[in-house]
Amino acid sequence: MKRHVPTLLLAILGLTFSAVSAADAPLAISAGDLAKAFKADKAAAAKYTGKLLEVTGTVRDPAFDDGSNAGSFTLTGIPEAMMGGYHPRFLVDKKMIKTAVAYTRGQQLTIQANCKGNPDGMGMFIDFDGTTILKTGPDPALVISAADLAKACAADADAAAKKYEGQQVQLEGKVLTIDEKEYEVVLEGAGAGDKAITIHLRVGYDGWHIAKTLKVGQTIKAKGECAYHESSHTIEIANTTRLLVD
Repeated sequence: MKRHVPTLLLAILGLTFSAVSAADAPLAISAGDLAKAFKADKAAAAKYTGKLLEVTGTVRDPAFDDGSNAGSFTLTGIPEAMMGGYHPRFLVDKKMIKTAVAYTRGQQLTIQANCKGNPDGMGMFIDFDGTTILKTGPDPALVISAADLAKACAADADAAAKKYEGQQVQLEGKVLTIDEKEYEVVLEGAGAGDKAITIHLRVGYDGWHIAKTLKVGQTIKAKGECAYHESSHTIEIANTTRLLVD
């Protein structure tokens, strides 16, 4: 009989360990399903608050590096929702901000984080902290140099508009000017004189602390949404424009 005690003890310990592991395991859910749960019934959705979740979805708003010690980015929850909808929002610390800044709208991520819920019962966001990225999908940004983008627009504006207008792009180019009044960085494009096409990175106030450290002639990378204004010979990179500078 005694020889069976260790086996029984191991079995009990194994069951205990399995129960603890299951309790600690994150609950997997899509960003869309989580948003629907909070939108449909906040009280019922409270079961997610205070829990470790594994959330999969696509980037809605990438993070901004505004020079503070923290930032956040969101995944798409209910795309058509405005004030009545919800989107998971993930807080990141200073060590992670540069990684989060490089994400592209529409890029798929799987994230493990602590759900804080919708504390004030208002607004658009389901907040998370303790963010850890588990999986990163392919980057959907179109990668092209500033000069080649300008040449494409100059050669065939209609074809370039079909390919790049409204698309997320990652550019690399040389700094031509830095404009504090407009909070923008202008990159060299193509052409000369009144035919020159330049690229305007609308970094805004939040991105100015990085922009002001750049030098004319410096080669940099940036991400954002592309728009070509043929009448003014300018390519504008706006809507969540980020400077990817080490």
